[in-house]
Amino acid sequence: MKYKAIISSLLVLAMMGTSCSLMKTGSVSSPTYTSGKSFGSSLIGLYGQYKKDGKVDMTNPVNLGNLVTLAAACAVVKGQPVTSPLYKDFASGVVAGSGGMVQTGIVDQVIASATKMDLGPVVNSVKNNAAVPVAEATKIAGSLKTLYSIFGK
Repeated sequence: MKYKAIISSLLVLAMMGTSCSLMKTGSVSSPTYTSGKSFGSSLIGLYGQYKKDGKVDMTNPVNLGNLVTLAAACAVVKGQPVTSPLYKDFASGVVAGSGGMVQTGIVDQVIASATKMDLGPVVNSVKNNAAVPVAEATKIAGSLKTLYSIFGK
């Protein structure tokens, strides 16, 4: 009976340790990884539209949604040192979310370029159900083209 209680206790502790380790930094279930994955998939969506139409369409509602998602994801990692566990989780998420289009060797450059973009006008336009001002749309489109050139597609 005593051995049964000890074994049961050890099994419970082992299961708790496993479940707790899944929520630590460095896991695919961390919120930072998930934000990075959203960043990567939004970037792919924007790039796909650009390749299809040959231009960045700042009137396309799907693109605007992707830009809002990109802005929110950038806010999570902006200002984090590249050596921090949060940044590393985010970068892993970007690679996964992009389906590998953003490779590990260039992910830091892609993140740095994206976090420098001012996406506030897009967020405000979507929030207010208004068009993005032309000057801002032009600037963002140019920044996206620069971003696309990083991953050489």
